[in-house]
Amino acid sequence: MTNQTPSASKPTRFADLRYDSAFKIVFGNPNNKGPMLGVINTLIPGLNIVDFEFDDKEIPGYFIGDRKTVFDLMCHTEDRKQTFVIEMQFAGQKYFGDRALFYSTYPIREQLISIDEEYRWRTDHIKPKRRDYSLSPVYMINILNFDLPHEADNTGDSKFLRDGLVSSYSLRGDLGGGRDLMTDALHFVFLELTRFSVPFENPEWCKTTLEQIAYIFCYASKLEDIPENFKENFIHQLLRSAEIANFTAEQRRNYDTEMTTEIDKLAQLDYQYDKGHDAGKVEGKIEIVKKMLAKGMAIELICELTGLSKEDVLALRQ
Repeated sequence: MTNQTPSASKPTRFADLRYDSAFKIVFGNPNNKGPMLGVINTLIPGLNIVDFEFDDKEIPGYFIGDRKTVFDLMCHTEDRKQTFVIEMQFAGQKYFGDRALFYSTYPIREQLISIDEEYRWRTDHIKPKRRDYSLSPVYMINILNFDLPHEADNTGDSKFLRDGLVSSYSLRGDLGGGRDLMTDALHFVFLELTRFSVPFENPEWCKTTLEQIAYIFCYASKLEDIPENFKENFIHQLLRSAEIANFTAEQRRNYDTEMTTEIDKLAQLDYQYDKGHDAGKVEGKIEIVKKMLAKGMAIELICELTGLSKEDVLALRQ
């Protein structure tokens, strides 16, 4: 797939949703929950939530002096039976699975703090609620602009990915096919956009709602209009919310700043490659490709810039 950073000189109608500023503008609007509901219900089939409330994205550290943790988005259903943390991650990270696990401890901890606060609030005349460790499910939803490592990648088995794009995990036993659920309190969902293979020129190839969501994330900034075969109402809401002309002056300024920063990073990588290539240093070229991979650059773009084959670039990713 083509997964390039949009050109700063070419005006676009829709913002690139892979960048934090645009992602938060579109999905973090309390008056326009349709896009977020649609994405959550598509990534987690069978959940069918109909409404949610936004939580404070800033969570204090465990100890005095600890820095705050700030999520892209966090919300919960009205009855607080489900909590959702939604993260958009553009650049690749080597231990992102560990990072997701670490971040999951915060909303889990918040539930126990709420129990403590309720316990202290009750008077001696009211029998306090028994404190236990019963937790409501927390869903860590991660939309990634890079591939996660999967054991099945080495065997060619793609069954671990729904539509080749989404992997889901929960705390289950490792015997008997992993069917024994330890707890329903924690779930991880990863949408890996770089595994999306539909070309920009062929939106009609998107047969599922999940594929249409991936298409929008990958190509929104290149679109001039909504593809005709995209019928879901929430996708139309999503793209209307992503129209740059509808951004406030401050939102547009933040978005333009972030885009310029990413384009500068790409230009620096281009320069590093050219310098290494002109010197004829194969070792330098290999190191540059590794840095490109670490930055989450698309395989196709690296091949275009370096002249290497896809197989050569993939071999350097290990």
